[in-house]
Amino acid sequence: MYSTSANPTRLRTLTIVALLAAFAGLMAAGIRADQASAAKETVVLGKDANMPDPLCPGSTCQAIPSVTGIQNNLPTGAAPFRMPFDGYVTAWKIFLSKPARSEQKFFNDMFGSPPQAGVSILRKKSVGGRTKYELKKASPIKGLNPYLGTAASFKLDKPMKVNQGSLVALTVPTWAPALAAGNSLSGNNTWRASRDPGTCGAGDIDLARPQIKIGSLRFYSCEFTKSRLLYTVKITNEVGPTVKYCGTRPGDGAYNYVKVQGVDCTKGRSVYKGALDAFCKMKNDCSFAGSDKNRVYKGNVSYGNWDCTAQRARKAGNLRCTKSGGRVVYQAYQKN
Repeated sequence: MYSTSANPTRLRTLTIVALLAAFAGLMAAGIRADQASAAKETVVLGKDANMPDPLCPGSTCQAIPSVTGIQNNLPTGAAPFRMPFDGYVTAWKIFLSKPARSEQKFFNDMFGSPPQAGVSILRKKSVGGRTKYELKKASPIKGLNPYLGTAASFKLDKPMKVNQGSLVALTVPTWAPALAAGNSLSGNNTWRASRDPGTCGAGDIDLARPQIKIGSLRFYSCEFTKSRLLYTVKITNEVGPTVKYCGTRPGDGAYNYVKVQGVDCTKGRSVYKGALDAFCKMKNDCSFAGSDKNRVYKGNVSYGNWDCTAQRARKAGNLRCTKSGGRVVYQAYQKN
């Protein structure tokens, strides 16, 4: 029987190997821990359990007027809309009042119609020793008329990639009734407007303009205290493949669409048609003639590297195919 005690060199070698193996195990555990710490994180910028109500209607009715604004302080802390990590803006929400008809007409006449808003990505820059902000990216602008009196959420079809330290501002091309202001707010509610130095008075409001052109540089010289832009922004450090719809989506009446993730609409339609043909070849050509008019065909089918599940009836059905890499094709229809 072999004994390591009889061979000190062998014993030292085995001990070193064991230590190296243990070290490697600890390193692997550390890597796994790092990977876990880098797991998907989602944050809502500007989130506040005590969100104030927007002004309007009434004697104190005010709206955000044709401007890009940065909320630079809230009771929850400074720079609440600064990106805390490299990530993506995936959605935003705006908290809207419903002004009276006469108030809406006033705002429409003064700032343009309809009320609109979107979010913009700004980066602070020093230009000649003075601070300006560069517009890096912007979301699509949304019309707000259908959402007056509600908290309206808008999910971006294409999330915006944003660097750590960038600011997510609210851009209002016309006007938006999403403002809280007055003595009910503390002095740590402040925001800056895209207005030049010396144009911060109430009489200068017609000089305000939103920052719209990508790459442009603007002053944000006017700060408003005890005032708050009522919006939040959802961000994440990781996004999956974008989901797209191709065709007529569900609503009133008939629909026929393909939903894809990780592939484009052309590929999605190709997979759907190929998988459906393969499925129906196994299922009596998916015939609904004669006694089969109320039949429902169900089952699984493979098409290329896609694994699919299908259900077909005369007036409704669906088909779902998945593939490695998070790629999905889903087709559904309903006839009148």
